[in-house]
Amino acid sequence: MNFVPLVLPSQFSLQSPLLTIFAQCGLLSLTGGRIPSSTSRPAITSTRPSDLKDFPQEGRVPLIWAAGARRVAAWVVLPQVLEPGDVFSQARTFSASDIAEYSKLTRDFNPIHSDPDRAKIAGFDGVPVPGVLVASLFPRIIASSFPGAVYARQTLEFRSPAYVGEEILGRVTAGEVRRLGENKFLVKFRTDCYNGGGDCNSLVIGGEATAILPSLEVVKLEGGGHGG
Repeated sequence: MNFVPLVLPSQFSLQSPLLTIFAQCGLLSLTGGRIPSSTSRPAITSTRPSDLKDFPQEGRVPLIWAAGARRVAAWVVLPQVLEPGDVFSQARTFSASDIAEYSKLTRDFNPIHSDPDRAKIAGFDGVPVPGVLVASLFPRIIASSFPGAVYARQTLEFRSPAYVGEEILGRVTAGEVRRLGENKFLVKFRTDCYNGGGDCNSLVIGGEATAILPSLEVVKLEGGGHGG
């Protein structure tokens, strides 16, 4: 019986029972390099391609072996692992009711965030959303991709106002990744919010964040988003 080994990137562990069986049988080996990633969090539950039809094609790695004259194909679906340069984003439009709820929670009743006339007197073209409320997109993005993340640090630079009813794009870019121990990784992120088209000329908030992640595996929770 002739086997074609499955080659996996070295950052993947053999925690899956299916992968463990393949390794014990000599059907796979570990090497460097990167497999194209999937935006979903896959799980290995079947070796039948028909059962994996909903997984993105680029997230699949084929394993093919020959048994006599018969060829059998199985698919192993690998998770995406965080690397420097990976970008995560979510968009949100803040409403007057969002600001009202924020004011109740924080006891910040600054009238420029609720009264158009007071906002105009202060020099704004509309009712501005509180900057800290806009910046709440950053921990939301990180936590939705890495459940259990602990926020350690955040710097903020408020560049221009975000107005009620205006779509704001939050973008988080992974930087330095450092392992602190088992199930503990320190990751630095570039954090930016944009209005309009999301180009550099529409920067609303800039800054940097540091978070401690329990895993570098990227997952997608409801409301989460990811971009490359």
